[in-house]
Amino acid sequence: DGNDVAGDGVTVDALRANPGILSRAGIQGVEVNGMDLFTDPDGTLSEKSKIEVNKLIGYLSDLLGRIEVVANVYVDDSENIGIHLTAGKEDSAIFYPMEGTIYSAHVHTNGSWVPSRLDRENEIPGAEDAIVAGDGVAGNETGDYFQYA
Repeated sequence: DGNDVAGDGVTVDALRANPGILSRAGIQGVEVNGMDLFTDPDGTLSEKSKIEVNKLIGYLSDLLGRIEVVANVYVDDSENIGIHLTAGKEDSAIFYPMEGTIYSAHVHTNGSWVPSRLDRENEIPGAEDAIVAGDGVAGNETGDYFQYA
């Protein structure tokens, strides 16, 4: 209805109920609110938080018909943890990494854990980069991932 996305983002529940919000956002993506994400003392995203992010992007990828979904988790100037999602096509997504990105994960819809040449070329400096293998079945996400950088 056009009112799903506000300038300050969209909730996880709204995304789960209406994943089209994400696909309509294009390469600008959407800011996601309402996820309790935490960092470890070393500044990296906690394992529990990674699993939650990975489950969300796997679920959205499956719901949207096996398209690549990218999550960039970042820390802003006020030390708040944010998450920005972008949806692409079946085997690619164009996105603009957020400043302060600490974790960047994307779905390989073919189930592959192997980073492509393009994945390697687009590693985000200072961030942990990971792949979540999609399987096309929404609701069975484990949050498993392969961190390649």
